[in-house]
Amino acid sequence: MKSKYQALQSLLRLRKYALEKEEQKLGERTREETMKQVECVRSMEDLNVSYQHTVGDAKAFDFLRRDKCVREAGNRHLTDLRQLALVQRARQAQIENTLKAKQRADMIEKVILNRQHEDQLEMDRKELKQMDDVSQNIFNFRQVNPN
Repeated sequence: MKSKYQALQSLLRLRKYALEKEEQKLGERTREETMKQVECVRSMEDLNVSYQHTVGDAKAFDFLRRDKCVREAGNRHLTDLRQLALVQRARQAQIENTLKAKQRADMIEKVILNRQHEDQLEMDRKELKQMDDVSQNIFNFRQVNPN
């Protein structure tokens, strides 16, 4: 026997599957963001090491080399920060997609529950009416046949 709500239940399964996929993507985005944060910390440490490096005999060549290292480390850190910002925006967008998928699944689930509740109320009304009819028939029968 086919369920009265088979189409809605199928749609609900599809929406829940889509929600699982979105949650997996969110997990990947979160891991990606964590890795980028680690890279930013490392590049900042490299920048600090390059900046704090002391020049021994104060030769012009050593100063130029130090400045070049600091500049490269700074550029690397700036690039890492920009990449982190991109990853954070992607994760935020994924959070929004996950929430939308959750809302769509919840909406279908509410529709199913509301329809089941309405059907249960209708069945209860029919049952009460049948009981009233039976009671009325018994009363009428006793009125006609007092014994």
